[in-house]
Amino acid sequence: MLRRILRVFSPSSTLEGMLAYPEGKRIYREFHSLRREQMDQDALKVINRLNRHGHRSYLVGGCVRDMLLGRRPKDFDVVTSATPTQIRKIFSNSRSIGRRFKIVHVIFRGGKVIEVSTFRSLPDHRFEPGKKDDYMLKRDNQYGNPREDAARRDFTINAIFFDPRNESVIDYVGGYDDINNKAIRVIGDADISFKEDPVRMLRAAKFAALLDFNIDPGTLKGIKRNKNEIQKASTARLLEEYNKIFRTGRSFQIFQSLAETGLFKAMLPEAWNASDAGKSDFADSSIGRRLSIADKMLDEREDLTTIIFTALLICDLVSDVFTGQVKGNITE
Repeated sequence: MLRRILRVFSPSSTLEGMLAYPEGKRIYREFHSLRREQMDQDALKVINRLNRHGHRSYLVGGCVRDMLLGRRPKDFDVVTSATPTQIRKIFSNSRSIGRRFKIVHVIFRGGKVIEVSTFRSLPDHRFEPGKKDDYMLKRDNQYGNPREDAARRDFTINAIFFDPRNESVIDYVGGYDDINNKAIRVIGDADISFKEDPVRMLRAAKFAALLDFNIDPGTLKGIKRNKNEIQKASTARLLEEYNKIFRTGRSFQIFQSLAETGLFKAMLPEAWNASDAGKSDFADSSIGRRLSIADKMLDEREDLTTIIFTALLICDLVSDVFTGQVKGNITE
């Protein structure tokens, strides 16, 4: 509690150092192509009602990024100054979910969901660097303001807000420029960011492949330094991310990036050691060839399950077990 009080009454050099534009840079409608008509109308209804109740509210994250890239987003997420309790009172057609990260789902006809989250603050350890050994985020329910919320997100391209009231883009971290420059850049200290959430390293490779972006050199070095942190990620989070990767149709490119950074070996050391991925160009490796074929099958609308994709990654290991080249329990 004392640390939170001190943060209110003293300027944070840590936060200022993480923000490219501490006061927020507004890019007005004359300088970009985003318009209200392009947005999900139910998401706009949510924002309008929150605004009428006195709560600052924006579109945020992947939907803003994708719209700036000329892509149609799958989801439109809303972020607001209203707390989950306040959101629930405003929307009777809503439910709260999550413990680590509490959000509210506003439910529309047909079961359609608009996800609404509250502006979050930076975790306490960001204000006391070097004084903590374990940076892993266990909970993320400390509420804040827009600039703190932007600073605590994973990459600059995912930390941009869109204000439908005047159709302006709001950028605190340089994400608008990074989108134009096709760069995946972590926000703040890469070492702390990847220790907070190791799955961010996996997501960096995924976004680079899906968007045809390059990973910023500083971010790439951070991934290579912290690759073994991925072993601390929960199995549920990893499986969720694997599932997303396998459905992209770009699993070859993503796992090629994971191989180049050392993340593949750190995540699945037995499968890596049993394959020839580290002995040749990834495209010519057995895993690389199998993933390329699977991506083509997905492109041709073949139905491939996550189990099949997982088998493609570990079949060299299974083969070695059956031929006696690997001993012991491979499920450990």
